[in-house]
Amino acid sequence: MHRALLLFSGGLDSLLAGRIIQDQNIEVIPIKFITPFFGPDENAKIYAREAGLKEPIFVDITKQFFNILKSPKYGFGKAANPCIDCHKLMIEECVNLMGDFDASFVVTGEVLGERPMSQNKNSLKTVAEQYENIVLRPLSAKLLRETALERSEVVDRDLLEGISGRSRKRQKELAKLLNIKKFPAPAGGCVLSEKQFGNKIKKLIDLDMLTSDLCKLIKRSRTLFVEKYNNILITGRCESENQMIQDFADELGIAYFMPKNDKGSYLIPLKEAASEEESIFYARITASFNDEKGKEIEIVLSDNSQSFNVLQLDREIINKFLFT
Repeated sequence: MHRALLLFSGGLDSLLAGRIIQDQNIEVIPIKFITPFFGPDENAKIYAREAGLKEPIFVDITKQFFNILKSPKYGFGKAANPCIDCHKLMIEECVNLMGDFDASFVVTGEVLGERPMSQNKNSLKTVAEQYENIVLRPLSAKLLRETALERSEVVDRDLLEGISGRSRKRQKELAKLLNIKKFPAPAGGCVLSEKQFGNKIKKLIDLDMLTSDLCKLIKRSRTLFVEKYNNILITGRCESENQMIQDFADELGIAYFMPKNDKGSYLIPLKEAASEEESIFYARITASFNDEKGKEIEIVLSDNSQSFNVLQLDREIINKFLFT
């Protein structure tokens, strides 16, 4: 029996691609890659199991992904999404894993024309050009050049699909035919394609501060950039986000700004303030997110090294620093 690695997202397309190949008496092993932007979703296990596939194997590719994120050969999409480079990386990583699993080829759930940047004909050719004889896209295979896998009858081309475009009508028909009842709704795209978050990531890259922990932190917190000090500030919007900032700072042994009355946001600058003036400015920003208004508020550093009695900044000034 042949064995294939499935580039598995947990979405309907990858579920269908896996089943189409598995139903040809080929063992399919789903591989789910992990970065700070797409993680080990427990729902992916449920969807795989409900579709009759094996439980996915999670593989962390953060280091490799950061390398392309810093300098994507094929550029970014509308924000900080290096879609073509990302697809290429994941296929390459799957190919590299083939020997570990004694697999013969790699299967993806890509659909021709479903995503304008990464799944047009040229992009599909680009990301797997050197692997065209061991990468199969079952959902659009009949619209693409026949692979060696089909010519050698490892897979039956007649049982593959010719889907294109963004409509999911045929996918839903296939799901019904294959008795796949549980699958996620179509996603809005990678979080890196969101303009605000993408701008935060690009700024981390500019400041040479790209780390997994920071990516997770700015994803879930209010983030500001103060050009005068060339610094990113992260503030909590609720108790759980304040706790997240505290945990992050404590782990790294760095101080953060906090209201002594504990009625507002914690604030952590990613680079330590270089002067008293800069520290006072950060204290005023911290005070601006405090529940008490119209009077001086005492802001302290978490290590008790400094204390500031400051007035809040005007919200219009604060808004200029927010990522949009």
